[in-house]
Amino acid sequence: MKKAQQISPTPVRVPPDLKRWLQHSAIENHRSLNSEILHRLEKSRIHEEAKEARQ
Repeated sequence: MKKAQQISPTPVRVPPDLKRWLQHSAIENHRSLNSEILHRLEKSRIHEEAKEARQ
């Protein structure tokens, strides 16, 4: 993964209920909110790429 200073901030509006859910998930997984979001996006990307490869 790139160093933090090499990654440009990407503001995203998240509904409060989704943010709370992500915050709780981050705590359970011992991650920061940012790390939790990145982890979930990466898993989603890998899933999508695998799905496309099967087609």
